[in-house]
Amino acid sequence: MIVYIEWVIITPIDPEGNLWLKFFHFSLIPMAGMVYLAERYMTLFMSILWVALYYILSVRKRILRITTSFILPVLFTVFLFIHFYYFGGIGAYSKKEVEAQKGVEIIWSKENFPKDEYFSWLQYYYIMSRHPREVFYDPKYNSIYINYASTYGEESEKENISVLKIDLTTKEVKHYESYYTRVMGMTDDTILIVPWFDKEIIELSKKDLSEIRRIPTQVDFWPQEFIDIYYDKKNEVIYLSNDMTPAFLKYDYKTGKLLAKYIPTKYEYGGTFWRINISSKTEYIYLIGFGTEGNIYEFEPENLKILRMLDLKLYGGSALTIDEEKNELYFQDGGSNKLYVIDIETFKIKRIMDGSVHAVKIYIDKIRNYCYLVSYFYGKLIVLDLSTGEKIKEIRLGGKPYGLYVYKNFLYTNSMLGVIRIDLNSI
Repeated sequence: MIVYIEWVIITPIDPEGNLWLKFFHFSLIPMAGMVYLAERYMTLFMSILWVALYYILSVRKRILRITTSFILPVLFTVFLFIHFYYFGGIGAYSKKEVEAQKGVEIIWSKENFPKDEYFSWLQYYYIMSRHPREVFYDPKYNSIYINYASTYGEESEKENISVLKIDLTTKEVKHYESYYTRVMGMTDDTILIVPWFDKEIIELSKKDLSEIRRIPTQVDFWPQEFIDIYYDKKNEVIYLSNDMTPAFLKYDYKTGKLLAKYIPTKYEYGGTFWRINISSKTEYIYLIGFGTEGNIYEFEPENLKILRMLDLKLYGGSALTIDEEKNELYFQDGGSNKLYVIDIETFKIKRIMDGSVHAVKIYIDKIRNYCYLVSYFYGKLIVLDLSTGEKIKEIRLGGKPYGLYVYKNFLYTNSMLGVIRIDLNSI
């Protein structure tokens, strides 16, 4: 903490370098704060325990001062990190608890995670299969597509199992191995992934996950840690956004050519752009800036020029979606329960509801007039009634749920337990 304070006071942030300083400021310190929020009563228990030990040992007995003032808080924080990231935190509900709910079914269990001769059982069940990300369902193949990646990865030559195809008809599971892969996008018949540090967009076949082609990213900034991807079917372009060094890129889908890019010359802490959305009415692009000057950005699609920026005086958001019918944006704050509704025409706050801190996905159900939030911290699907703004239900999902995909009357998500299907008529 002393080193961190000295760095903040003495060292100016350099957007062109000092990656480890950016990581320390933009990622490590906020991540610790998020883990404290995610662990809730565990954080409270650890804090009370630390204060008690500090008082008894250092204040009363005047011993072990360095241990109680520095080492113990570090050890307690490490424990909370491990409890959340590798065991799912306080939202790590059991399979029995999840399946006991009406209309909730685990259609693929993580016990069926593929094996690989190069990895031990420990690596699979306590590292790789503990970090679910996106989930998609394609009725054409009657298959689920999911990917796995931890919050941050390292530059390594080792490829891990990153993408899975689960055939719901035959129960066959196929997998693709790549470098650290956090993002996955879908076209009609292919999958787009962007492994970190690989400097390429990889296109896979939905049929068998075979590799079709590789598209160079054609940018030279570092690190290339792509955190979001969006395929615009109408205009046949691919959009990418980057972490740590914020960047927003546009590619021609057919040729793979880089068409436009936006890399800010000024940002506060390092940062990221993510949660890309495109309005079907205006074709303008909306996304979240995390650690940047603004919290919500509006881009024109041709040259990726910023049209408007909304600063909510927040560190960053965790989820964003568009209600096309009402011309509104739903923005979940990453550090509080506040769910903002933004009027797109005026670009001002229209409404604030109680959402779920750091919920990672939002879906607006126009049929039922509900809003669904995937609570990454607390292992739940939060259901809000948009007519009243009140929370009407919480559905247990298991540790660290992340993806969300709705097809007809079913909602698909994934957690540390596996892939979960919810019958929306049961809500």
